[in-house]
Amino acid sequence: MEEIKSVLAKYDKMDNECKSALDEMVKEKLEQVLAEANGINHTSEWVDKVIAAIKEFERVASESQSALNAKNPPRIIKVLADARAIKYTSPVIDQIIEMVADYDKINDAAKIGINNMDRTAMQDAINRAKAINHVSDIIDLAKQTLQIPEKEFVTRELQVAESQNDKARAIHRKIRLMYMNLDEEGANFSNFQAFGDLRTPDEYASSKMLGKAKLKETFYSYSNSAIPTSLTKSNDAAFKKQAITINKMLLTFTGEAKGNVEEAAANFLSTVYNSRSDPLKNEMYCQLIKHINGNPDAGSQDKAWLLLGLACRFILPTPAIEKYLMMFIKKRAPKQGAKWFSAINECRYGGEKPPGATGINDAIDQFNKLGESGSRFSVHGDGFTGPSLL
Repeated sequence: MEEIKSVLAKYDKMDNECKSALDEMVKEKLEQVLAEANGINHTSEWVDKVIAAIKEFERVASESQSALNAKNPPRIIKVLADARAIKYTSPVIDQIIEMVADYDKINDAAKIGINNMDRTAMQDAINRAKAINHVSDIIDLAKQTLQIPEKEFVTRELQVAESQNDKARAIHRKIRLMYMNLDEEGANFSNFQAFGDLRTPDEYASSKMLGKAKLKETFYSYSNSAIPTSLTKSNDAAFKKQAITINKMLLTFTGEAKGNVEEAAANFLSTVYNSRSDPLKNEMYCQLIKHINGNPDAGSQDKAWLLLGLACRFILPTPAIEKYLMMFIKKRAPKQGAKWFSAINECRYGGEKPPGATGINDAIDQFNKLGESGSRFSVHGDGFTGPSLL
């Protein structure tokens, strides 16, 4: 009986050692305990668990090397989870830990890129993932995000910029959307004569008793004579008088009338700017377009283009005329109107008062430089789409 008790005590001790070894999950300790159990011919539930644990160590060791050799990210991630579950470590597992850390960094970079609608960051994360065979849901989402239509992408960029108070990026994306909308809708605004606020040629000519035919003929195009009434609809005598006044200033600047050209330009701009009147802004742009259209005098036309550039720089077109003006500039101005568009961007986002007569020539120089460098807000291709504050 004492001998049986002694054997049972050994078995109990062995089971306790098995439990302890399983808690520690050290392969060498497990193998030592199993050897001791085999040495006393002991079998039990705990010994079976030790055997299973040793087999799991061996499986994880084999699988970790195989997954690493195959450079298979899903297998690598799974085997690392299995290794951590049994507290298994090895040089191979250390390599796998480094690889998974790289996966996490790439996933984090992709997530940041998606959240910021940062095209460059997303593409970089995708390229890094491809280089190490990494696949994940977040990488797939980055790929899908880069495939959405351009206008939707830019709209999302704008939404992110506004939510982050990233003013520079928001302005840039608004300008990009403006150009995209103009490309889509431009055909609807390519005929300046369709501008709804314009009088008809008959209405315009009815303001004079004589020369009606000539007035009707030149209503939409160049005339070296002053206008008899406003080009745009109005029954307001004061408005008609303002329209005639700015037209005389225009003709002085372009050379059809005598006078100081710098003062004419300054007064032209300040009269419209200080009026704060949308109808007078529309009238001004209509007069400039009329003066350019069909003008046989290259010098006069060039000066009208200059004055139009100054107007765009200091007097923002109203929403009613903006697309008609932009399409006229895009179709008719040199280099598709790049510096005129830059001038509008400067006016919209960095508005300044127009200069006096002494500053007109400097303003002209600055306008011409826009043709070389663009404005500080200009879109050059589709560069700079990422956040500007990060």
